Amino acid sequence: MGFAPGPKNRYKRFKTGIFAGGQMSAAWIINAVGLFATTTGVLLILLYLCRSPVRAEESAQASAEAQARQHRHLVTAVSLLAVWLVLQDLAVILL
Repeated sequence: MGFAPGPKNRYKRFKTGIFAGGQMSAAWIINAVGLFATTTGVLLILLYLCRSPVRAEESAQASAEAQARQHRHLVTAVSLLAVWLVLQDLAVILL
């Protein structure tokens, strides 16, 4: 006597939405939601980084140019991560 559902009850059949007609496990749905949440977080971080530029001419510090270059590299890295996660989201929705 166990608590595991039988083979017929293991998957829930969705009648509407992007999962219509298929059989999706709960773990698959949780992974899709987690991917969406991660993508949203990365896009918010990217928005924050793009709205707060570090400019060498605004600062009197000697290392202002190095900070500006580091900021550009950070924006580039987060942008690439955001693009990758958006592509994964599209793959989850379309495939």
